[in-house]
Amino acid sequence: MSCDSAAAQQQCSEVSTVMADMSQVISDDALIYIRISLNIVARFIISIAGIVTNIINMIIFVKLGLKDSMSVGLFSLSLTDVLVTGVQLASCLCFVTGFVCMNIGIDRYLGWAISFVYEISCWITAMISIERCYCVVSPFTVKQVFTRFRCVAATVTIYILYIGMHVPVYLYPRIKWIETILPSGNTTKGISERS
Repeated sequence: MSCDSAAAQQQCSEVSTVMADMSQVISDDALIYIRISLNIVARFIISIAGIVTNIINMIIFVKLGLKDSMSVGLFSLSLTDVLVTGVQLASCLCFVTGFVCMNIGIDRYLGWAISFVYEISCWITAMISIERCYCVVSPFTVKQVFTRFRCVAATVTIYILYIGMHVPVYLYPRIKWIETILPSGNTTKGISERS
């Protein structure tokens, strides 16, 4: 927001006053405890619950048989969600080890991995949604259009496309973690070099 006019200057001063007052609402120690409890307890419990429930879903789909496109799509969605929650759990464990020992910088890669696998999950969800919409539009031809083979091919294509798009992000930049001690208390600094 620019503070050019008199009304805009009044709004800017009100926003800065509110922001100054917000710093006194919660102490830094309380903020650290809230961050620890949310990152360790909540993320850990949700990740474990996600892994367990998605593994149960995958077992049920395998026992029922992956006969049609919907069961294959839902199985692949459960598999991808296991990967999402597994990487989320690894990120949570890296957050814990950041308090116990020095931060080694793996959590940045895990952040990329979470978004990478989450995007695959979103595309598989979109594929399932398209099939469900097609069931409403043309209920008598849905089994001929959305076959098991086409669903497997679409899922594999989604995985290959996203692996092909995201792996170069990990491989191309050479990231070096240089240990530094700054007055502000920061102990690591990441430097990305492109050649």
